[in-house]
Amino acid sequence: GDRSINRGKNLERMNTQEKIARALEYKDRGNEAFSGKDFSEALRCYHYANLHVRGLVPDSSNAMASTAMEEISEDQKTEINALEQTILLNMAACHLQVGTPDRALETCDKIIAKDSNNAKAYFRRAMANKKLNNYFKAISDLEQANALLPGDRSINREMNRMREWEKKQDQKTAKMFKGIFQDE
Repeated sequence: GDRSINRGKNLERMNTQEKIARALEYKDRGNEAFSGKDFSEALRCYHYANLHVRGLVPDSSNAMASTAMEEISEDQKTEINALEQTILLNMAACHLQVGTPDRALETCDKIIAKDSNNAKAYFRRAMANKKLNNYFKAISDLEQANALLPGDRSINREMNRMREWEKKQDQKTAKMFKGIFQDE
């Protein structure tokens, strides 16, 4: 089928509201692809969605945002920031599914840099760290996610898995040292 959402105007000529609308279309298409387990297509859609909102809200890292010509309302800023966070979270989920946990990690770092209270970002970063064998970082991220979102089933399930892993590590270490420090 037709994979593009081309309605004539290119990105440079769109106003903020048009960019937001186009980003939402790409995000929805990405969600459909994700639901259908087509993670590469979902990632592609989220990438395009992100291109439409990235840099719309000026911050310290992009003081010369693409909207320097156009004033954006506080409501639009809030909507854009929320949309950007959602898109990046979805991209991180895709990266975890397609086997690029390093990219998931980078994406979560971007989210956390803007919003240090984003439990989902800590959870996804924990999953990326786990896949990259950074178990202690994974545990730390899970603890942070749990502090922000206590009682979440996914976080709790993963924390239990990591505690089991930790116990096994402790047992291995204890076994190793037992032989060294025993009296002969």
